[in-house]
Amino acid sequence: MVPDSPSNSQFNGHSNSLGQQIDTLAATSNLTPGQLLLWLGQKLNPETPLYNMVFSFTIQGKIDPVHFQRAFQALIAHSDILRLTITESDGIPHQTVAPTLNYSLPIIDFSTDTAPTQASQTWMQQRSTCLLNLQDCLFDAALLKLSSDRFIWYLNQHHLITDNWSVSLLYRRLQEYYGQSLTGTLATATDLPAYLDYAESEQPSAWQQQAITHWQQKREHTPPSVPLYGQNGQTTDIATARTERTYFELGPERSEALRALAKTPEARTLSIHQSQFNLFLTLVFAYLYRVSGSHELAIAAPAHNRPTPILKETPGVFMELFPLQVDIEPGETFTSLLGKVARESMAFLRYAQSGVSHHGFSRDVNVVLSYINVTFPEFHGMPVKTDWIHSGYGDNQHHLRLEVQDFDATGSFTLQFDFNSDLIADTQRQWATEHFCKLLDAWLENAHQEIEAVDILATEERALLFGSGQVLESDQRKENLRYIQTLVGRFQQQADLVPDQTAVVLGQQTLTYAELNTQANQLAHYLGKQGVQKGMIVGLFIERSASMIVSILAILKEIGRAHV
Repeated sequence: MVPDSPSNSQFNGHSNSLGQQIDTLAATSNLTPGQLLLWLGQKLNPETPLYNMVFSFTIQGKIDPVHFQRAFQALIAHSDILRLTITESDGIPHQTVAPTLNYSLPIIDFSTDTAPTQASQTWMQQRSTCLLNLQDCLFDAALLKLSSDRFIWYLNQHHLITDNWSVSLLYRRLQEYYGQSLTGTLATATDLPAYLDYAESEQPSAWQQQAITHWQQKREHTPPSVPLYGQNGQTTDIATARTERTYFELGPERSEALRALAKTPEARTLSIHQSQFNLFLTLVFAYLYRVSGSHELAIAAPAHNRPTPILKETPGVFMELFPLQVDIEPGETFTSLLGKVARESMAFLRYAQSGVSHHGFSRDVNVVLSYINVTFPEFHGMPVKTDWIHSGYGDNQHHLRLEVQDFDATGSFTLQFDFNSDLIADTQRQWATEHFCKLLDAWLENAHQEIEAVDILATEERALLFGSGQVLESDQRKENLRYIQTLVGRFQQQADLVPDQTAVVLGQQTLTYAELNTQANQLAHYLGKQGVQKGMIVGLFIERSASMIVSILAILKEIGRAHV
């Protein structure tokens, strides 16, 4: 924990000053540019486990705890990132590697508990929020025993020393050391490449300068953050770092269909993973367009920055965020959008170089897509289930982080939607996965259909708006009405708070909150005079326009029910 840290509001309000501070620190610190941004993020949130990267590996088989402890100690001895600490001198962070670190790996026995799985899950979730001391030890680990033939390796590392690729390297090397310990050959264990050697040798090149120029020019044209589900994309003053994770399994059928789509001429590119990344990127842009109505969209994605064989074997944090953006035009189809994304992705691949990321890339956008192509094999011949444990926190600038992974090579992609819980309501988070998957299913059915034409309403959302075709129970009708009234109330509160701020923008036409409220009230009054009552369904046939927004709001105000 770093004392006397500036507040988050200071961070948001003084980006130019922050940029100057980063430049000064970069010139004197031995942290990489990516590490420096993470260190600053932690400094600004000293009481929050913002960058805890927590994994659990459930091993189905008999583990010898003593040999596992020896293997883990060998992992520490042969991997410099596990002996790395960060200290400050006159406010400048500096990383050093201790020559040795004796770590007594805890063995925690849940096997005598009446519900060992549940007890271990509770323990790990609580443990995942523990703060890691940058000056002492940047990881936390334990071996949990659930039964004689079922164990969990719990590993929490600060993002300052790891990324997903690095976790897989440590996992693979640990199982190697475990096997050597069992056979009495652990003394022959070899070192992993040293991260600090890379960090201290990283120097700007002429190519990096070209990349920096590219990103600087691109940043000048970055569109505003995406207003997810009616939220102001720029809203950060009311958002804490609390996030909620929603999981969704695509399943083998959808996942195989996506992989097949990635091999078609329209989608195929440099590698299968690049092709699949482009597909998910296209889906994210389509999803954001449909839930926000914004045509100009930008998101960020991590570049993993391991271009050489030696770096592919080096544990540590190489990941840096870079922006991608597209303009969605009227009549845009999945195929045409994929073409735009493919071109943007190629530029991303070319210019997303190590050491050229900018703190503004993470601040300019509020949505991040992370396509993770690492897998975890069996542990010494024993099946393993890998879980990325969410600590409940994330960067409050990012209203949505979507991670796509298949850690255990099951053939089914897992989607992890991390929404800022202060900005995105529970119901919206639940509907989000269905919105996303309805777009995916529509694409798989017909790649040439217009994105705008796809029906993405979630099942419960449709029942709320139009009814389920059955008579709703009284309590359900009341709940639906309360929900609509809440939407209207939130709008009214915003209109009272900032009446002169812009509420609607469509081309050259704009409406302030006061103007929108006045026009909606006038139309609602007219509807009432025409006999419209609460509970009715009102037909609305109108092109996308400011008048459409006025009409929807008026209907909600008058009948508290729905629009069609």
